[in-house]
Amino acid sequence: MTARSLHPRSALPGPFDGTQGTTPVVAVPNRDIRHHYHGYWTLGGVCRIRVYERHGCRPVVLATELPENENTSITNLAEQVAAEVMSYYLGGRRPVWIEHYPVRRFRPETFHLVDFKHYEPEPQFSCGRLVSVKIGAPTWRRLSEEEVMRLIGGMPE
Repeated sequence: MTARSLHPRSALPGPFDGTQGTTPVVAVPNRDIRHHYHGYWTLGGVCRIRVYERHGCRPVVLATELPENENTSITNLAEQVAAEVMSYYLGGRRPVWIEHYPVRRFRPETFHLVDFKHYEPEPQFSCGRLVSVKIGAPTWRRLSEEEVMRLIGGMPE
């Protein structure tokens, strides 16, 4: 997009950087899902998955750890949760993965870009039974709010 093209979500003129003048644009996800997953030992893991898609770009997934999740965190199961999201909601497409922790008592809001060693699904078996599917080992890099806004096209809601 050029600097004077239309912002695809708000139809406001300006660059696709999440701001229009001094007022930030709120990015609206194409999909907003409450995703349930199996933790290390039990069922009951839950996180929020928001998918942002723009024509010609990889989908951007904002995976949020929910305060009510009392199971294994999305950080500890990143490669499993990402494999599930790719299969269930993205038709196998490789996403840009952002891990998000909202403000909590004594902890600031954080965003991390998660890159995986590979994106090929690998079945995980226990006692001869398929228990999950994973992709490659994750690595994390902290993102600023401005970087997140550039990736998703505005401020997360």
